Amino acid sequence: METTSNLSYKVTENNGGGISLWVFDDGKGNQFAHTSYEYHPASLLEDIRALYSADNSVTDWDGNDLIAIKAYRHSNITPDQSDDEIFDADGNIIPIDIDDLYDNDDTTSLIANGDDTSLTIYPHGLGFAGTECFDDLLAPYKDEHGYIEYDEINFDMRILTGVIK
Repeated sequence: METTSNLSYKVTENNGGGISLWVFDDGKGNQFAHTSYEYHPASLLEDIRALYSADNSVTDWDGNDLIAIKAYRHSNITPDQSDDEIFDADGNIIPIDIDDLYDNDDTTSLIANGDDTSLTIYPHGLGFAGTECFDDLLAPYKDEHGYIEYDEINFDMRILTGVIK
């Protein structure tokens, strides 16, 4: 996966606190998924920044969880069966559908999304793990009780990636 301005992403949190980053390439659908940010909250913003940085560290990410996620959710696929539901005839990953993205139920929330120009965080959708992932960015928006009044907060990716200060 190349680092281009054609990439966009969504961050979801499920009811078990699982945080996933879903990367999309315009015109090609979902290209990459990374999970388990709840165990390393700081790495979520690092990975989002890496999507748009010149060092292209995205290519160093180990594995594509999207393949495992699709295989797991399509339980009829076993190692000895065809993986036609995961890869197309050219060997590209078939984009996930909305049910795959949201765990086939209503227990997964969109907590952030963005592209090369902006990051939008939805504070009211955040659980504990999501709050940990974005805590540094959200701190200035919290009142004395830790509550955030805003439905969404937008950040300029050029500032977050250090392109402008």
